[in-house]
Amino acid sequence: MNLTLTGDETADELVKLLVRIRMLVTFMLKVEKTMVRARVHLLELQKRPRDEDHALDLKDGLQEVDDWLVNWSFDEVAIGQFLIDLCPELDKKVPREALFDAINTNQADRNHPGIQEHGDKASTLIFVLDLENSASMRGRDFIDESYQPLRWCHLKAFMNALKTNEKFDRTIHEGANAFFGGAFGDYRPRSLTERLTGVRA
Repeated sequence: MNLTLTGDETADELVKLLVRIRMLVTFMLKVEKTMVRARVHLLELQKRPRDEDHALDLKDGLQEVDDWLVNWSFDEVAIGQFLIDLCPELDKKVPREALFDAINTNQADRNHPGIQEHGDKASTLIFVLDLENSASMRGRDFIDESYQPLRWCHLKAFMNALKTNEKFDRTIHEGANAFFGGAFGDYRPRSLTERLTGVRA
């Protein structure tokens, strides 16, 4: 999928792009769960290989799964970063009701006074107010990231920015400390490895 914007997209094209991203990420998050289960299974098989060739096959299979998981993690961040650019375009061109439809928002939520007051931006509706898929989520477990794939990718991009951008990381830490009365203690810089890769060593 081409994650670029020209600024010339119509409202209809933007809505279709948002829906395609939602569908893609939902599918990929389900694939990710399958890959994680496959990884656990391969690790179990490695404990009792039949022979040397089998052991090498298991090692190769595990490497392929690990490579896929790493690549998908980077894709999640890239999609989250793209959504930050997409949301202002949605705000400029897409009617609010069309946006609600695109993210599958419950009718009752759309008319809730709090949503009417605070949900004036696409980014707020998706990343803050958790309205994505609210029409099909009543009684469901909101912890499962595949239920809110757009919000999940944005969260991954945000977490990546915390780990790789020291200025942003420090600003968020100090802001949280100011709001919560110093509850998070002194700021501790992350290691160079984590800054470069986004992964704690």
